[in-house]
Amino acid sequence: MALIENTDDFILFSDAEAKPVVFNSNYARAMKQLLGIDMKPGLQPHTLIDDESRASWDAMHRRVLGGEKFKENYSYQHQGQTLHFEVSFNPVYDGDKVVGFCEYTRDITEQKMREEQLRKDRVQSEENYQLLFEKMMDGFAVHEIILDDQGRPVDYRFLNVNPGFEALTGLSAKNIIGRTVREVMPDIEEHWIETYGKIALGGEATRFENYSQPLDRHYEVHAFRPQAGQFACVFQDVTARKRLEDEQRKTERLESVGILAGGIAHDFNNLLASITASIQLARWKLDPQSESARMLAESEQACVRASALTRQLLTFARGGHPVKKTVHLSNKLPDWVEFALHGSKASARFDIAEDLWPVSADTGQLSQCLHNLVINADQAMPTGGTISVKAENVVIDPKDKDQSPSISPGDYVKIEIADQGIGIAKKILPKIFDPYFTTKQAGSGLGLATCYSIIRNHGGHLQAHSVLGEGSRFQILLPATEDVASKKDPITQAIVYGSGRVLLMDDDQQIQTVAGELIRALGYQVDVAADGQGAIEMYQAASKNGKPYAVLVLDLTIRGGMGGAETIKQLLAIDPKVRAIVSSGYSNDPVMANYRDHGFAGVVSKPYGITELANALSQVIKPSQ
Repeated sequence: MALIENTDDFILFSDAEAKPVVFNSNYARAMKQLLGIDMKPGLQPHTLIDDESRASWDAMHRRVLGGEKFKENYSYQHQGQTLHFEVSFNPVYDGDKVVGFCEYTRDITEQKMREEQLRKDRVQSEENYQLLFEKMMDGFAVHEIILDDQGRPVDYRFLNVNPGFEALTGLSAKNIIGRTVREVMPDIEEHWIETYGKIALGGEATRFENYSQPLDRHYEVHAFRPQAGQFACVFQDVTARKRLEDEQRKTERLESVGILAGGIAHDFNNLLASITASIQLARWKLDPQSESARMLAESEQACVRASALTRQLLTFARGGHPVKKTVHLSNKLPDWVEFALHGSKASARFDIAEDLWPVSADTGQLSQCLHNLVINADQAMPTGGTISVKAENVVIDPKDKDQSPSISPGDYVKIEIADQGIGIAKKILPKIFDPYFTTKQAGSGLGLATCYSIIRNHGGHLQAHSVLGEGSRFQILLPATEDVASKKDPITQAIVYGSGRVLLMDDDQQIQTVAGELIRALGYQVDVAADGQGAIEMYQAASKNGKPYAVLVLDLTIRGGMGGAETIKQLLAIDPKVRAIVSSGYSNDPVMANYRDHGFAGVVSKPYGITELANALSQVIKPSQ
């Protein structure tokens, strides 16, 4: 008896008629508290309860007296609390005969409460997981790896994907769950399957970035194994960041090359300025129909082509600021394209919106960009074809994930140049805007790099789309402007002659000589200075002597001396009415683009011809007369 009293369980021994023989005090106390029954030997408590409960107990007694050993759980309401019990029924034998049974009853209320709390926690956890699964912006997917007969991963199946997955990939859950990746994306790269196979089989979690060619997106992926044979991945679309990084690297390459290019182009432009001016002066002194005049004209054209090359070098250099004005492209594009296709086997088809917005652009740089793109399209179709030129108004939405992150939301004019040529290989496509990269035997590698820099410096964006064998499409985005300008081009002026005194400041003796001759040929008197200090002294002396200069032509960069920007600053302090033209071989210098902000009345880029110089002098002198 002492043995059954030294336990927390409720113990009852009954005979073959289910009459209690022995029970401990815990059993008696429980019967009193729960059922209100005072236990006595021989009293059958189950006869004192309701019919349904009594029938249940009778059934259990028959089972245990039949030799079955089993457990049952019961619950009782007591003082507003639900109590849980586990009852073990064990038959008692005398030899092979069942002579009674023993009930071991254990209070499992606390255990049930813990289990219930764990169940609630699990349900809450599952609800939280489901909420996270459905609401997280990151993509989440669970897959089953598929192996071949040798146990190598060859495919995987979509088991579940969240809405974030659908948003980031464009794939619908209802169309892919249960299907394999090779069914959904036949062009899936092998490295994805290999990587995920290692995770599903080896269990080691990993994080990596990769590019999906079928989706044309870059992803940052965290992959792990939830159970053997499966893998799950959480991923983000980092395409915008990757594109921005690519553009930054591209810009850095352009900047490094531009430093070298700018210096070379400046010196070369000075040489071209002297050569061009000398040729023009020589042609003036010859019979226009003579052989010598014809040869000089060809030489002059060669200088023009050389000048175009230096403009390309300067344009993709850092700080290649365009000299902008409001431009209506609707009547410019056809002229630029047709000029580039002159003598070509290709033809152009135009689709230009009638209400095309104006843009603020440097017409020289923009025409150069279009010329390069059209020439490339023409060369991609050696046997001829059609080049499609489309221009339309577009509004860039900040939510548009397919646009470059460097493009600000707003109104743009979109220009597309599409050919029917051989296309560009995918591995080459990211390099085509790099300076000096070319696949042409006689190419300079500057054409597309120049285009990229021109559009970038206009606050726009240039990108290429191409499929090998299906042609290429180049897309330009230029910010639209609200400025109003006439759609009619000004009439090209003839050479304008004038009179008055001109002070030319340049540190190159050849330019002093040749440009001086050009200015004299236009009817002006000219003096020369080698640097800013000399120009200031000469200007003050001329004003003191009553023979002031009508205009000054100041070179922006003077080696070892005062350049044009500082010179005009000091001259304006002396005489606020001074009028000057800035000139430079650095046509991309911001002073050239914003010359009025620096106190200049006009601008002329080297190498300049007699027409450009004549127009600049005339336009600056006339307002002061």
